[in-house]
Amino acid sequence: MAPDEPLREQLATRLFLSPPPATLPPLASRITDRWISFLSDAERDYLERQRGKRYREYLLSRALLRQALSLTLSPQVPPSYWQIRYGTQAPPAIEGPGVQGWHCTLSHSAGRVAIALSNQGACGVDTEIHRFRRNRSQLVDSFFTAGERALLDRTPESERETVFYRLWTLKEAWYKTGTQDSFSEILSGLDFSTPTCSSRAGSDGLKVWWQEVDGYSLSFAGHHKPTTLTQLLPDEEGVDITNQLHEFIANPGPAE
Repeated sequence: MAPDEPLREQLATRLFLSPPPATLPPLASRITDRWISFLSDAERDYLERQRGKRYREYLLSRALLRQALSLTLSPQVPPSYWQIRYGTQAPPAIEGPGVQGWHCTLSHSAGRVAIALSNQGACGVDTEIHRFRRNRSQLVDSFFTAGERALLDRTPESERETVFYRLWTLKEAWYKTGTQDSFSEILSGLDFSTPTCSSRAGSDGLKVWWQEVDGYSLSFAGHHKPTTLTQLLPDEEGVDITNQLHEFIANPGPAE
């Protein structure tokens, strides 16, 4: 069913984040059934192949994306209205009358979901929980630039995990904008070791921002800083939380 009122036309870039997993109630069957009803046939088929935490994260992320679309574009439109198309190399695409020009991207980690919506150009979002990774040294050696490795080396051990996830999620967010084909080129070809307060942008006018939220890194890549950061669950209004996104320069810096 098409919306009864025109979709909002003002320029906007918004971030949405689900609450910390520890605060979420168990998924009641009636809520689960309602969220499943939002999904396309392809999404339901994929969901049926998931188990445990993967099932919960996938269902929450797709239901939350549709809730965010309704809140952003037209609060009178039910979440079930929105159709999402997925490509193998491209970000998700919103389908339906009046949604041309809107970009969406999502990420989930350890039970938490991040969503970005923008009609100000391509965007990407990534979130990762801060936790020990056995392959961290291997990732740093393979995909971080000399400047990033130097930054990690001079960072106190107590802060090194946070800095690692900041760098990693900034690269992931940039890749998710769909502006380049090669993931390895993004990982090793851009240096995010320098914070900035300037308006300097990388290729295609993209900029990057990062914030730590409850032990998670949250990174965003796009043409404009998100105006809001909203904590949200499906079927809820959402609550704006503190937006402390810090900008970082996207420098070319081939790995050595």
